[in-house]
Amino acid sequence: MGHKLPSLIFFVVERCYPFEFGSLPKESSTVHWAKRVIDQTMGLRPVEIHKTDIALICIFLLGVAVYPVFPLLFWLLPFVGLLVYAVLSISYTSRPHRISLLTISACTVFFQLLVGLAVGIHDPDRQVGLRDDLSYLREANAIAQAWREGFFPELSLKGSLPYLGTLHTGYQRFVAGLFYLFGNDYRVPIFANYLMLGFLPIAVYRAAFLLLSQSQGKMELQPHLSRAPLFASWFIALYPNLGYWASFLLKDALLTVFVTCSLSAVLEFVGNRRLAWIPVVLALGLMISITRAYALFGLLAGCALYGLAVVPRKWVFGTCLAALLVVVWMSYTTKGADYLSQLVYSLSVQLPDHLRTIPQALAHFAGAIPRLLLSPYAWVRAFGPNPAYELYPGMWMLYLVIYPLGLVGLFNLAKHDVRIATIPLGMLVATGLVLILAYGGDAPRQRLCFDPAWFIFAGTVQSLKGREQRVVLVAWYVLFTLYVLVQLATLQYRY
Repeated sequence: MGHKLPSLIFFVVERCYPFEFGSLPKESSTVHWAKRVIDQTMGLRPVEIHKTDIALICIFLLGVAVYPVFPLLFWLLPFVGLLVYAVLSISYTSRPHRISLLTISACTVFFQLLVGLAVGIHDPDRQVGLRDDLSYLREANAIAQAWREGFFPELSLKGSLPYLGTLHTGYQRFVAGLFYLFGNDYRVPIFANYLMLGFLPIAVYRAAFLLLSQSQGKMELQPHLSRAPLFASWFIALYPNLGYWASFLLKDALLTVFVTCSLSAVLEFVGNRRLAWIPVVLALGLMISITRAYALFGLLAGCALYGLAVVPRKWVFGTCLAALLVVVWMSYTTKGADYLSQLVYSLSVQLPDHLRTIPQALAHFAGAIPRLLLSPYAWVRAFGPNPAYELYPGMWMLYLVIYPLGLVGLFNLAKHDVRIATIPLGMLVATGLVLILAYGGDAPRQRLCFDPAWFIFAGTVQSLKGREQRVVLVAWYVLFTLYVLVQLATLQYRY
């Protein structure tokens, strides 16, 4: 009976799954079988599996397995994933552009440091009005001190410091680790913010390259066509708002890097179909989930939108059912129930409670959408305890260059039916909805981690000679000018 059990199991699996497996040859393995399941489920070309891919998966699983006894390896996974992402992305880049990308990355760090020196490195103890950075400083100091004393607390639990009582412990862990290694100097994590920005040009270039190659129907582009992604990487390198926010002890610069690299890694997997991208995405997603959860939800929404376009309906239903079962299972575990409870609470407190009628809700959304894209308004005098004049140059860069080119890029991708463009587009829409609900659209700092998606779309524009492209450009500039004039007239009338 024992020797018949494997055959019986495979017979049941073959009948339950709607695939034409046939009989597995003797040399087949579980890995190859799983790969065929993925391929036939998603309707895509076969997944590539290299020896290094298996090694990366083993490292990721090892980090998860040893978490109860050696959590350090688990919390290092996101940064290992970031390095692996950069190496893999460079390896997929043509040789002439590898040096260019590395040069742009170095220029990014240098330029953004200059921006930081121009606006000033912000000491959390001396800030007025903005207190998040002071909270991060105090929390990281307490965590680093506990680690030095050999105490490694579960930071998400409620209590006095070093307990944080929140799901978002990622940046505090990052800062505490630097304090543990280099001492409690706030300038060390701020300098690390600037170093992390060097990954952005690589991520923007690769994402734009993959979208553009899909629109051309080929994985290798002609040299004159691949210049557009390089221009996009230069644009992100010279985007001064990155340097401004990196000058604070805030998580937004770090989060921007992880969100953009995660988005690029997802596009890499869909475009290149290599298994190594899966552990990279999981590792990067881990950091996003413990830094700002709704940023991960936005990326998942983009992936879900793409899945609806390519995956058969029965598998969409199965995936939704499996996700529901996972949520139910988590609710019956101690840590899972605490996570879900904190998540629901965090989302509920962000919802606006002053909207009572449908007209009020419609008016709220109508005003919040342009505010989400355009704030802080760089054509009016800033007011409040922290005037944001340092953000104005970057906002004009968005108004005059990135937004119009991004819209043209989106138009071109839609025209060529590039379905993977739904991933960054879905991410923008989903996260924009969250920011509209939570902040009324007035969230330039929270919006920072999604700004690179517009640079990616702008990097797919090869030419502006077409009539349709010019119509999109003119429409943007006309609508933007009208909005500015109407708002200025309204402000003049009100004040």
